[in-house]
Order: sequence, then C-alpha cells, then structure tokens
Amino acid sequence: MNLTAMNNEGNLSPPSQTPPPPTPPPETPYERRFSTSERLLKILTSPAQAMKDIELRLLSELIKNSHRSDRELAKALNVSQPTISRLSQKLRKEGIIKEYTIVPDFTKLGYTLLVVTFVKLKASLSPEATENARKEAKEYLRQQSPDIFMLERGIGLNFDGVLLSLHRNYSDYLDLKQRLKKFEFLNVSEIRSFIVNLEDEIHYRSLTFSLLARHVLKGR
Repeated sequence: MNLTAMNNEGNLSPPSQTPPPPTPPPETPYERRFSTSERLLKILTSPAQAMKDIELRLLSELIKNSHRSDRELAKALNVSQPTISRLSQKLRKEGIIKEYTIVPDFTKLGYTLLVVTFVKLKASLSPEATENARKEAKEYLRQQSPDIFMLERGIGLNFDGVLLSLHRNYSDYLDLKQRLKKFEFLNVSEIRSFIVNLEDEIHYRSLTFSLLARHVLKGR
C-alpha cells in the first residue's frame, strides 16, 4: 500500500504525522493503590446507609454527650433501657463506636499550638516501599509520638498525607519537624504546616464534636 500523498504541486510527500499523546504525570503512591472508581466509591459510600434509624439517633446522642447513663439515653430516645444497652454493645462490637473520651480545654493542660502538617512521599517509592513506609509510620506513632493525634493519607494540594498535633510551645513543634525529616520515605523539602495559636483571643469554632450530632442524622 502506498503511504505517500500528493501535495498541491503534484509532488509526492509523506503523510502528516499525528503527535503522540502527552505523557500523564506520575501517580502518587495513594493513586497507585486505588483506581479512580475505587477512590470515589470509598468517598461516596457511607456506612450510615446501613444503620437503622434508632442506631443513628443513639449515636447522635452519644456524640452530644457520652457521659449520660443508659437510663438517660433511653429517656431521650423514648425506648427501653435494655434496648440502649444492646445497641451500644452492637455499635462497639461493629467498630462504629471506637472509644468514649472527652474534649478538654487544651490550653489549661499547657498546650498552646494546634498544628496541621502536610507531608509528601518520595515519588520514586515502589508499592512495596510505600507499604513498608506505612508500617514504619504506624509503629513510630505507637511507640514514640503522643503529640500526633491523627495521621492519615489522602489526595489533594499535591500532598500524600496530613497529620494533626498538639504542642506546648514552638520549640516542641520544631522538634516534631526534625523527627519527620528522619523518615527516609518522606520528601523533606515538601513538609508544610498550618499553625493555630490556641491562646488567640479570637475563636470562630473551637474543637468540638457535639455539632456533628445533627449532621449524622441528615439523609436518614
């Protein structure tokens, strides 16, 4: 088959070449682990859809105030006390209730800074190295870093993970940054933090979970 073409002057010329498609940017370790449809499914699928109405209402009441007795909760929900006991045990067994705790005034405990820190993994990490990094981070948090109370992976802002921490002063926060830089799987030049002064005179909404009590009931 003749692959040449005739131009306007009657001369033979090679056919025009279609430029190759642009090379897509490399995926982050989080994106490599889950496909787009899987990530969307994890975001859009809510466990609350499988919960009964009374279970959601009980959960809402516990979020408001978990210090109440089963008798007080039964009265608030207009059900029997054994029903509350049975449902509470069920929610704990299924891992929906993870723990009962309090939200203290952290400034009265000596904490002055709440810090949101974004981290990025090295792009060269293989899936196996990424999994090893996850295990190393979990073990480190379990043994040595009580000031970090949340660490999760995610997508957005060109970062791979975010951690929340409390500090008594700025020196304590700098110590955390130095500890993070020792992890070989992190891109240390891409560590970014947002610092909240807990002693600021202006507060828009301090840390609380009680306001989520109404939100968990939406869409039921």
